[in-house]
Amino acid sequence: MSFQVRRLKEEAPPSMFSKVLKWVRRLRLPAMFVLWRAKEVVTEKKERKVRRRVWMRLLIGSAIVVVAVGGVAIGVKALIDMEVIQVTQLMDVAGTPLPKDEHGYTNFLLLGQGDERHDGVDLTDTLILASIDPQTKSAAMISIPRDLYMRTTRMGAGRVNALYRDFKSHLMYREKLGEDEAERAAMQELATELSNTFGIELHHVVKVDFIAFVQAVDALGGVDVVVPEDLYDSEYPTENYGYQVFSLLSGPQHLDGETALKYARSRHSTSDFDRSRRQQDLIQALAEKAKADGTLTDTGRITSLLRIMDQHVATTLTFREMVSLANLSTKVDRSKILSVQFSLEGPGGFLYPPPRDQFGGAAVLVPNSWDEIRTFMGLMLTERPLFMDDDMIDVLNAGAPSGGAGLLARELDRYTLTIGDVKNCDCEDRPTSAIIAPENREGAARLLGELLHIADVATLPDTSTGTTIQILLGEDYHYRSITSLAASSSASASADLQP
Repeated sequence: MSFQVRRLKEEAPPSMFSKVLKWVRRLRLPAMFVLWRAKEVVTEKKERKVRRRVWMRLLIGSAIVVVAVGGVAIGVKALIDMEVIQVTQLMDVAGTPLPKDEHGYTNFLLLGQGDERHDGVDLTDTLILASIDPQTKSAAMISIPRDLYMRTTRMGAGRVNALYRDFKSHLMYREKLGEDEAERAAMQELATELSNTFGIELHHVVKVDFIAFVQAVDALGGVDVVVPEDLYDSEYPTENYGYQVFSLLSGPQHLDGETALKYARSRHSTSDFDRSRRQQDLIQALAEKAKADGTLTDTGRITSLLRIMDQHVATTLTFREMVSLANLSTKVDRSKILSVQFSLEGPGGFLYPPPRDQFGGAAVLVPNSWDEIRTFMGLMLTERPLFMDDDMIDVLNAGAPSGGAGLLARELDRYTLTIGDVKNCDCEDRPTSAIIAPENREGAARLLGELLHIADVATLPDTSTGTTIQILLGEDYHYRSITSLAASSSASASADLQP
């Protein structure tokens, strides 16, 4: 058999193009991954940028949870006053509807507490009930005295400023909850107890400490206030449980964070009620400061405030609810903000100090009547337009039993209405009572008529004495407390609903 041997053809060396094509084929999948990952990174950066922009605007829009006065969240008033917020820009992130009560209001409990540097850590020495009404574009803020004595269902009995602390300790040491969980549960339980006591549905809680207040004021560059009178406190508490002298002269003052905290907390030379008024003055001043200084354009300040918010603020609000709250706050009319405090006499005078031996030696405040407290709270929220203006009200006796005008005037003063003349009317006696008001105050006059059960409400271009509203008490008038009148109105409304 014959065969032929043939040399196999040698393969040519690979060209440069072949080498490149080979590597492209090998790197195809990783290249696609790199491109996909690069796109993902860009998307994440955009999302982070959006979130940061939202937080920057929410920081001031939700100042309710950052700036505190003596350990109190700055509250709704500051949130509203800082109307420079462009909330429309927040709509990159969708909010969620805020809860509302039967009147359509969203209500908050604002708490301020000490910190580990101060005596009484976890005592909520300042409590504010705040409410926003989106329909009338109004807001109300009611300060609760820290020494108010309360009996509760689950938190025991004692001064209201100690209830959160005691219940949190119970949850941690008796029920073995972690501190964060106990903190949130105690905040919510305090809101529930206050809701039941005052007859107000509270939807959310915000709590800050002294450090938040001091650092926030300093981050804003201090705050300017007008001190109404010289302040001298020889027993201002120090961090080592001692005392120091704190004094401040009357007139315009620029305060740093520490001084502003002392101004807000000091009470030994004045009263707890004076302290509440100073806190509300600081709220207004801080709001104006943030607005005037363009805080939203100052990246350094925003970063500082964000850090404060993260470390020293606790709230039951979700992020999406904060977006909705910031949106709602800008719709409120700044002229429709009601701020009130309880006291022993005069406006808000529904409390009295009982003998200490009845409460184990503790200095406490108790209501003259819890029904009065609930009536006052309800009116401040549901009929707030009547109480927002400083309209002068004359109470004139036009045939009523002697002393009736004085009794009614004192009652209206307790409910924070501004009283003018209280005297006999320079007119003939009337068989029925009436209210006379200028045409532009007809709404307030009718609310007052409903409150006092006076059906005859007349409007004139002017009143004879030049005051805003006149109440003429006729022969049919017999003094009844506003609490009694409100109760009879509620009973009548309930009866009307019966089949």
